[in-house]
Amino acid sequence: VRGELTADSISAGSSVVCAVSNGQGRCWGTYMTGDGTTAARTTPVDVLTGVTQMSARCALVGTTVRCWGANDSGQLGSPSVLAARHPLPVQPAGLTDAVSVSNGGQFSCALRRTGRVSCWGNGMTGQLGSPYMALARAPVTVYDDDAVAISAGYGHACALRSGGTVVCWGWNQYGQLGNGGTTTSFT
Repeated sequence: VRGELTADSISAGSSVVCAVSNGQGRCWGTYMTGDGTTAARTTPVDVLTGVTQMSARCALVGTTVRCWGANDSGQLGSPSVLAARHPLPVQPAGLTDAVSVSNGGQFSCALRRTGRVSCWGNGMTGQLGSPYMALARAPVTVYDDDAVAISAGYGHACALRSGGTVVCWGWNQYGQLGNGGTTTSFT
C-alpha cells in the first residue's frame, strides 16, 4: 500500500488485511474481501462505512458486528447464512451491543457493553468456552463477567478483566493460555 492509504487502524488476518480510515472500512488480499466479489484484491477496496474497528473479516459498525468470507464453521455468526462462503458482510445473530470484535482461526469473538464475551464459529478446541459445542452458527456467551478487552488467536481467546487480570480459554498445546500447563481449557 506504501503511502497510498491513510488509516486510523489496521488488522491483518491469514490472507486478508483490513484498515479503517475516517469511518470507511477497506480490505485487500485473497478471495472475499467483503466487497461482494470472490476475486483477490491487490489494492484496498471499500467494504463498509461507519466502521469504528476491524479485525480481518469482521467490522464493528456502531454497536453491531458485520462479518464476511468463509463460513464453513459458522464464522459469520448468522444461522440464516449456510453457504460455505459469503462475499458480503452479514450481521451475527443478536449482536446489537458490541464494543469490539476479534477474529481467530475459524471463529470470532465480540466484547459486549455488559462485559460479556460472545463467540461463534469453530469450537473444536474449546474456543467457544464449552466442551459440548463443536460449532456455533450464532454467538454464544463464553465469558459473562467484567471483560474490557478481547483478543482471539488461532484456537484460543483471552479477555482482559476490569481489574487487570486475564482469563483465557481454548487450545493450549503450546501453553498459550498462560496457566502453567498444556491442557486445553473449555472454560
